[in-house]
Amino acid sequence: MLPVPTDLFVVFRRTWSHLSGFGPLIGLILLCVTGTLLNPDFATLDNLMNVLTRTAFIGIIAVGMTFVIMSGGIDLSVGSMAALIAGCVIPVYESLHRKSPGRRGVGGRCSRWCWAHCLVPCMAC
Repeated sequence: MLPVPTDLFVVFRRTWSHLSGFGPLIGLILLCVTGTLLNPDFATLDNLMNVLTRTAFIGIIAVGMTFVIMSGGIDLSVGSMAALIAGCVIPVYESLHRKSPGRRGVGGRCSRWCWAHCLVPCMAC
């Protein structure tokens, strides 16, 4: 014979069924709390903006893939295209940031343009 569920068991089961959909959110909150306890600089606005800036590229690709999958198609070339574009853009970005001896040259103008129009700080200067 199976044991008869007690009131506590029923309450736990209902609570777990409501919280099971929030598993990833609870995990994210636990990771953030752990990161803050280990390093107080983790929960700063600068770090949050840095994380959002670094992951925006992946987020844009994920939104695009969501639309492709919702429309009934599937496209596996997104990752390879992202790698190809990054591989082509990096040499161009580096060539614009080459410095002449004693002055900034084109790199300074490119850096100011990136900051003014894209809010992206120059990482090569």
